[in-house]
Amino acid sequence: MSATFTVPFPELSLISQYFTDHLIEDEPLSPSELQIIARSVPKRRAAFSTGRKCARQALVRFIDAPPELLQGKGGEPIWPEGTVGSISHSTKLAGAVVASKSEVTAIGIDIETIGGVKQAMLPLILLDTEIEMINGKHNDAALWATLLFSLKESFYKLQYPLTGLWLDFKDISISENNGKFSFMQVKSSHDLSAISFDQIKVDWTVASDQVITLCYF
Repeated sequence: MSATFTVPFPELSLISQYFTDHLIEDEPLSPSELQIIARSVPKRRAAFSTGRKCARQALVRFIDAPPELLQGKGGEPIWPEGTVGSISHSTKLAGAVVASKSEVTAIGIDIETIGGVKQAMLPLILLDTEIEMINGKHNDAALWATLLFSLKESFYKLQYPLTGLWLDFKDISISENNGKFSFMQVKSSHDLSAISFDQIKVDWTVASDQVITLCYF
């Protein structure tokens, strides 16, 4: 990879995307944005500032002069009126996706490093059916463990702006059929009526050792 990282989902023309593997601490931020990371360590500051840069670059398609991006009560970015978006980063890659609210209701993206999800973590974050899915992948088990974890992270980012709910990893199940993924609600006590589960589109890709997942509807 390089700082001129290729757009991971080139076929999705309605979604503006900007990614970079050049994470630096001194990307320009507003005073209010700087306040968010005032007590953060340098690595966190670099990830935050690069993520904001990616978001502003992705917003340029919709807004000539993208504004500062502050945080909501759950730490989610507050996007400009008429847009929806999502930001993610790993230790090696940062990226953002933005779409018009007239075309996309909600969107979530996540980036993870393959191998970062350890075997001991699986019972804590995945349902038995999901662990069985991974066990059936044999040589690709590390990839699939990372993929399922990342898909759940992407779903969380998609749903939170609509519901304001803090979901557990096991509140949602993931199914796979011929390479296509879908989500289903497991815990009925959560009101997820704002989420059109049957309309969620899921995409994913691998760049070097990075898994990038995307879901939107």
